[in-house]
Amino acid sequence: RTKQNFPCLLDGCKQVCSSAGDLMRHQQSLRHRPPQYFCSGCEYGFTRPDALKRHLNNKPRCRAAH
Repeated sequence: RTKQNFPCLLDGCKQVCSSAGDLMRHQQSLRHRPPQYFCSGCEYGFTRPDALKRHLNNKPRCRAAH
């Protein structure tokens, strides 16, 4: 079985992902999109809601501010 590569074609990016899902997640990163989800504790911005949720789970001070 041949391993398939999924190159990012945005903005001359050189990232190559091993799955279509990884490529979609990469293209939602801060490198390619402005943040849409913000922590009200530290005002850090995230491009995906799961990244904000992970941040809040790891930062009790920020979680308390939400």
